[in-house]
Amino acid sequence: MALIDLVETKTWLKVTTSADDALLTALIARVTEFIEVQTGRFFAESAAHTEYFPGTGTLELWLNEPADTITSVHERSYPGDTFTEIVAGDSDGFELRGRRLLRKGLSRWIRGREYRVIYAFGYATG
Repeated sequence: MALIDLVETKTWLKVTTSADDALLTALIARVTEFIEVQTGRFFAESAAHTEYFPGTGTLELWLNEPADTITSVHERSYPGDTFTEIVAGDSDGFELRGRRLLRKGLSRWIRGREYRVIYAFGYATG
């Protein structure tokens, strides 16, 4: 997703024809890419994303992207085992803080276990 769409770009530039639409669309894409590289942020429509993490033995897991919402968090003891959901609201659940998932209470992201985190990141359109 671009930071600005073609219609809005043409309005700002006071362009009324479609003769340069391909050029403007290419420029929008390049500018968006440049800004993403410079800021280290991904400007896309909000979408579900799944990541897998090994347990760290600590209170926090770092997500690769800043999450808008957490859909679910699951853990399993070994590869091939069934995932079990960790409920955010439970006393041993988790809390989202930007890119960090913090375990509640005395819980840790147990070393040797695998965690699956499904979350949404990106920006709302419009």
